[in-house]
Amino acid sequence: MLSKNSITNIEYQIPLLQTERLFMREFRLEDFDTYADLVADPVFRRYLGNGDLLNREMAWRAYTAMIGHWVLRGFGFWALEDKATGEYVGHVGIHYPEDWPDVEIGWGINPKFQNFGYGYEAATKAMQFGFEELGFEHLISLIVESNQPSVKLAKKLNEKYTETIEMMGLNVEVYRITRQEYLATK
Repeated sequence: MLSKNSITNIEYQIPLLQTERLFMREFRLEDFDTYADLVADPVFRRYLGNGDLLNREMAWRAYTAMIGHWVLRGFGFWALEDKATGEYVGHVGIHYPEDWPDVEIGWGINPKFQNFGYGYEAATKAMQFGFEELGFEHLISLIVESNQPSVKLAKKLNEKYTETIEMMGLNVEVYRITRQEYLATK
């Protein structure tokens, strides 16, 4: 009989990216406890969806969905690992869930690591991957109106506000950048 730890890795290809301070890598089973703690943190969750905290079961589903996105779409979120300490900083990536309006670049940074530029550092690298490796013509970020730190980051990434839409019962601002706009800033 298989135990829950019998199968820990099915091979899938997630490119390893690096920034000055981060490894942008695949999610690993050993990251899950830290991830589960993060998505149960009210400070981290306050701007995500309706702000509900995730228990371990819901965290597992969200975690495996992020991993599965790579298999289904060929792109997704990277786990961010601090090169100096090996700590899990958060996640950044590009995704396109079934009910999303377009391909999104998104981020979730552990509050312990916020305001140190990690989100910008990783999102810049993910954006480069999206435009230069995947060939996207544009990317969006969907940001709850009250999430001013993410609005600030989107603007720093040269994304521009385009509209407010309703998603999951919330008013969500859409920020967008085209490939041409991205290339003009390089």
